[in-house]
Amino acid sequence: MHNVHRSDELCSSRNSQPGVIKLKFWTTSINFVTGADNVASLWRCKDLDATAVTTFSLSQFFSTPKQSMRVYLGDDSGISPQPHPNNNISEKNRYYYQNRKAIVGFFNGPGLTSMGNRFSRLLTSAINNLEASDKWINEADLYKFVLKIVIGPAVEAMCGPVLLHENPNFGDDFWKMDHDILYFFKAYPRWLAPSAFRNREKLLKGVKHWHSFARDHFDPSCIESDGHDRFFGSPLMRSRQRYLNRIDFLDADAIASQDLGLLWA
Repeated sequence: MHNVHRSDELCSSRNSQPGVIKLKFWTTSINFVTGADNVASLWRCKDLDATAVTTFSLSQFFSTPKQSMRVYLGDDSGISPQPHPNNNISEKNRYYYQNRKAIVGFFNGPGLTSMGNRFSRLLTSAINNLEASDKWINEADLYKFVLKIVIGPAVEAMCGPVLLHENPNFGDDFWKMDHDILYFFKAYPRWLAPSAFRNREKLLKGVKHWHSFARDHFDPSCIESDGHDRFFGSPLMRSRQRYLNRIDFLDADAIASQDLGLLWA
């Protein structure tokens, strides 16, 4: 229990070779695929079954309500446009197909370019706005210093400025959750990691508030020439609101878990 971050080091080690890393936790095994070519091949696979990793991560990492887990556990229709035979999942409840279609379509199309351009502009602005002087400034941890600069532009490029405006400490809270994620991976009880649970609840509450605020204030006239808007951000986040809100048994808490999970992924 003292080595809670050891498995994270195994996955992120500079000395590790691209491939598959298998981690076993009691009766659950999770495979981490590393290397750009391997990940690309995985996404091209039409028979990909993401049920195990989806249910584990949404339940353990992002606190999806139990009543909503039936959506992910019960969808056996596959990820192809043509559903697997002998299933009774309605079109609107085909989560895995709709989710893959939205994400792959966005990142393989012009959406990735527009989001990348926004990130570049926002990051340049953040760097230019840093307080600089002619004297050296000591930073205890250069990596943390960079993370603090990057998180705002990254979140705004995908989700728009409203999420951060409504949740000013979102960046710091997000990196704390990232640091604490292995407590959830190893199913630590709340009493052993109370601050990690409180911080995750704060993040989920903030994402849920953002969704509500954006729905109340969004208007199609807000959409800019590259498809982004200030309330939901990228076209991907708007499309997720449409198809996730139509799925039976996915409530506001479950959709907040979904988007926090996407940001972390």
